[in-house]
Amino acid sequence: MNTILFVQEEHAPRAVFGDFLGNEGFIVLKAADMAEALDACAAYSGPIDLLITDTNAGTRLASRLAARYPRMSLLFIGDSEKAMSAQEPPPGHKSSYLHKPFTAQMLLKAVLGLIDSKTAASKQPCAIERGR
Repeated sequence: MNTILFVQEEHAPRAVFGDFLGNEGFIVLKAADMAEALDACAAYSGPIDLLITDTNAGTRLASRLAARYPRMSLLFIGDSEKAMSAQEPPPGHKSSYLHKPFTAQMLLKAVLGLIDSKTAASKQPCAIERGR
């Protein structure tokens, strides 16, 4: 079973899309921001296979998690081509961009395109400090 860390500032999309992905068989950890994401990661002992995050702080968060989860893929979501093109994933991490607005099926297609269910993510637990 693959684990997704879904970081989205807005509650409604985070709840709706997070629950949808959960119903599709993924373990979904939901967070509103970087601090909540790091807390969720610290509380979860399994691997993180995919980080879904908006373009606001996505690169910073991805960089914080990349060393601990070297096989984690990244899905950036945003409503601006300029913001999306400015995202630079950590070296060696598969990434993609999904433009808002999108449907649940579009999200699922993007997720399935990034997650290789035959490849296990790093088994290292997340122990990242929340420093600035």
